Amino acid sequence: MSLLAAYADATYYQARSSGGTAVRDDAALTEDLTSASRLLERQLQVAPGAFNSAAGTRIFNGTGRSILRLRDSAGRQEFLQAVTADKIEIDSNNDGSYDGYALDLADAWVRGLPENASAHSEPYRALELLGFLSTADPKVWPDRAAVVRITGTWGWAAVPETIRAITVSMTRELRDHFGAGGFGAQERYDEALPLSTQTWRLIASAKKHYGVRIPAVA
Repeated sequence: MSLLAAYADATYYQARSSGGTAVRDDAALTEDLTSASRLLERQLQVAPGAFNSAAGTRIFNGTGRSILRLRDSAGRQEFLQAVTADKIEIDSNNDGSYDGYALDLADAWVRGLPENASAHSEPYRALELLGFLSTADPKVWPDRAAVVRITGTWGWAAVPETIRAITVSMTRELRDHFGAGGFGAQERYDEALPLSTQTWRLIASAKKHYGVRIPAVA
């Protein structure tokens, strides 16, 4: 699955919307499912493709603290499944070369948060340096922009069922409002979106779960 694929495909949409009745899988439906996926991301404040699984590299600003929230400069959440060996890299000399440290989650002083995420088949949302350990090096993330580079597997191993269901609800309601295949071109990204109260409630609930912030730690 590509990074920016829709969170639900036409077959899933048809099953949820038509009681399992087969409907022609047309390109317009796929386009609308993809557009709804991008609209949902904006509502939840997650990065594009955040619920798909993809290998790649992401760059983050440091904070001068022990916890690095995996959010970009726009505040959008990234989800981290696994780190490639020695691929948590730091630009220690502030010269654009990430050669200061080579860390991963096998290092005793680096852990993913929430700490039990993997036990529940969920990705990490932040990384913590356990600076109180004598072996910890570094003890905090440098307080500079674009100082941390992480290569690994991002997103979710499987798109959460809640996200798939909301994508279908949004697509169905927006198709009804704008016409099948027509809403993808609409530039309406805020709460003016013509969605039902029930769908907005689902979105609000998902935002609380997937946008939850890691508690601040010095």
